[in-house]
Amino acid sequence: MKETLSFSDEIVNLVYNKTDGYCRYCNKKINFRNYGNPDTVGAWEIDHWTPVSRGGSDDIENLVLACIDCNRSKQEMTGLEFLRWLRGLEYI
Repeated sequence: MKETLSFSDEIVNLVYNKTDGYCRYCNKKINFRNYGNPDTVGAWEIDHWTPVSRGGSDDIENLVLACIDCNRSKQEMTGLEFLRWLRGLEYI
């Protein structure tokens, strides 16, 4: 079931192109057509590098492509904290 997502087509394209279609965190190849559709292979979402809850914004500089698994696992961590967590390092 596809989620209702709040980003324009222009933002979706820009975020996808920023990483050439790879998850910012795990580098998994993403399928552009599967944006917001968690039940498909290569599904992805737009993630806030710095979560809105921690002062992040919807500015394009703060938006990254994330596979469903990474985005859902990241929760309230910043992008840097999550990358460190993925590598088994503690984050501050």
